[in-house]
Amino acid sequence: MDLLTTSHDLVAGAAALIVVATVVWLIIRSRRTLLDQIDRLEAEIEALHDSIWELSESREHYRSIVEAQGDLIVRRAQDGRIVYCNDAFARLAGRPREELIGTTWQPVVREVSDVRLSTTGARIFDEAIEYGGGIVWISWIETLALGDSGAERQRVGRDVTSRVAAEHDLLDARHRAEAASEAKSRFLATMSHELRTPLNAILGFSEVMKSEVMGPLSNPVYKEYAANIHQSGTHLLKLINEILDLSRIEAGRYELNEEPIRLVNVVDDCHRLLKLRAESKEQQIIEDFDENLPQIWADERALRQVCLNLLSNALKFTPRGGIITLSVGSTDDGGQYFSVRDTGPGIPQEEIPKVLQAFGQGSLAQKSAEGGTGLGLSIVQSLVELHGGTLELRSEVGKGTDVIVHLPRKRVLQPVRISGNDGDNASTPRPSRPPRLRRPMPNVATGTG
Repeated sequence: MDLLTTSHDLVAGAAALIVVATVVWLIIRSRRTLLDQIDRLEAEIEALHDSIWELSESREHYRSIVEAQGDLIVRRAQDGRIVYCNDAFARLAGRPREELIGTTWQPVVREVSDVRLSTTGARIFDEAIEYGGGIVWISWIETLALGDSGAERQRVGRDVTSRVAAEHDLLDARHRAEAASEAKSRFLATMSHELRTPLNAILGFSEVMKSEVMGPLSNPVYKEYAANIHQSGTHLLKLINEILDLSRIEAGRYELNEEPIRLVNVVDDCHRLLKLRAESKEQQIIEDFDENLPQIWADERALRQVCLNLLSNALKFTPRGGIITLSVGSTDDGGQYFSVRDTGPGIPQEEIPKVLQAFGQGSLAQKSAEGGTGLGLSIVQSLVELHGGTLELRSEVGKGTDVIVHLPRKRVLQPVRISGNDGDNASTPRPSRPPRLRRPMPNVATGTG
């Protein structure tokens, strides 16, 4: 019995020792794990301290950059208190920065522009602010930012006084230019009336005298003088009309009287009007027309003036016996064009921009006995642009000049089909014909035009 009791005690003692050993082992292992965790935490804390130090350094670095720049920076809480401002803003306020923090100081604003919104939602506006006994213009960009007091309004401003002054000067100059243009238009309108009245009388009487309507002149020289007077008066009247047209176009007062027209008919009419001039110089005019073109929506008088001017230039600079080609057709984009191509001396490439300007003349025009005012091509270009078209001038010295007027697709009218007429089209054009050559007529008196 004693032995059995003793064995039980030994077993119980051994079990207790095992439990104690296990607990001790667990405690040692937990301590080692805890020490490892403490080491990791200390390393993380050290790294966090380093990050905080770097952030502090970076913050001071960027703060120094902000302080060094000339832009004004101010941040306000929702109640308007200043929570931050830089030295530039403090100089605007005329107070130390430390005194401004916590106040609701506002500059004295004399004028504010309209507010614009950027793509990021920032508010952009200009203010005229009193500063140093004068006015400075500040352009502000206002955004919302998250700060210590919650949502804060941050403004960044830049002095744009010189820019605003330049804009005001430009606006004043524009008003002065408009006033001068108005005065010029009134002057030209008045002078044209005052000049045309006696000029019409001069043209009428000189026409009567050179034609000897009231009887023959005793001295043939008088007839020559009358012809010279009539020719000079006609040139002066043309100059007055060109100046008036140009002034109306420049002032934006030239109104197009638009209607459906056929471009082929307009160019063909101009040919008929000037054919005697071509025949007097034994010049050949070739028509290359596409008769199947639909009508266009345009000012017939303006396009006739354009064509007459271009054809007159071609007749003027094409030598005797030369060839002039009139073409009318459609463009690749669905628009229409007409062109005047001659075999004259051509224009040097460097002079093309000059001849397209008002009163601009090339070297060949200045040497020509039929010199003009230099307004023709400028007026032509303006009239074409009023139609939304473009003027293209191609030239090569010794080979000739080709002037092309392009009219946009939106000017072309689509034919309207009327039902009940067996498919007949209300705008069906005439059948096409090949290019034709109008040759000089025999025994035609020269000296016209």
